[in-house]
Amino acid sequence: MATLYTDLIVADCETGNHESDLHVRDTPRAREIIKAHKPAGTDGWCVQQFTSAIDGTPWLDIAFAYDPWWAARGVKVAP
Repeated sequence: MATLYTDLIVADCETGNHESDLHVRDTPRAREIIKAHKPAGTDGWCVQQFTSAIDGTPWLDIAFAYDPWWAARGVKVAP
C-alpha cells in the first residue's frame, strides 16, 4: 500500500504543504483517499479544513503527512 501523500498524487489531487503538514484541495476524491488511509488504531488523521487565501477554495490540512518533508530529514515514510 502506498502512503496517503503518494495516493493523492497518483489520483491527481491538487496538493501543497506547510512544513510537514500536507495540504490538499477539499474534494470528494481527496476525502475518500484520506478515509482509506486511516492510521491503524486511531480515530483517523488530524484533518482541518481551511479556506485558501489565494483563491477562496476549501482545502484540507493533514498534520504530519507531507512525505517529502520527512524524507529530506532522513525519516523513512511508511504506508
